[in-house]
Amino acid sequence: MSLELKLNWSASSFSLQLDLQLTHHWIGVYGQSGSGKTTLLKAVAGLQPDAAEHCSFRGELWQQGQYQRSLSSRKALYLAPEALLMPHKTALQHLQLASSWSKSPEDTAQIIQDFELQPLLALYPSQLSSGQQQKLALAQALITRPRLLLLDEAVAHLDDQQKAAVLKQLKQYQQQQGFMLLWVSHQMEDLCLYCQEIVWLKQGQLQQQQQLWPQQQGQTFYAI
Repeated sequence: MSLELKLNWSASSFSLQLDLQLTHHWIGVYGQSGSGKTTLLKAVAGLQPDAAEHCSFRGELWQQGQYQRSLSSRKALYLAPEALLMPHKTALQHLQLASSWSKSPEDTAQIIQDFELQPLLALYPSQLSSGQQQKLALAQALITRPRLLLLDEAVAHLDDQQKAAVLKQLKQYQQQQGFMLLWVSHQMEDLCLYCQEIVWLKQGQLQQQQQLWPQQQGQTFYAI
């Protein structure tokens, strides 16, 4: 699989200029706050089209000049740091809504079990912790079977034990469903443990792009 992306975007004193070709299944995106990580993910999702000069995925043109492929046909899901949930719907209703959009609604029961959501199903977002909200949003995304999953610190509110369990399940679903994953995190140790490639941004520029061979995964990666 391949994601090709060219970004050229400026706002006040910040400029983001990137030309990337990503071919692995699980890509980490690292950098300090304000380095352009969120803009990168939103541009790929089509949520910030003014930032992208070109975007293509698996040979499909998503954006070029004035052309922009519809968001629904991309099946690229962006998960923000704070889960975007509907306050008037329970956790179960969120999952049922995702199931109604999915071609594989039978996945729902298995995802509820794998992510240990049974105790949360009758609760509303306001009754959930921020970590539980993130877990619900991720489960909801997986039910829809995305082609590209864009995680913007989307497991940052989970404690270490819960995060490890969620990431283990996420890796299994990635292998089963075959989607590509771009994961923004400030935790380099996590990225090195799970990612096959890491993109390091600094002040809107590519600081370093590093492929991790299987024997390197779990080792801390530092920019040169």
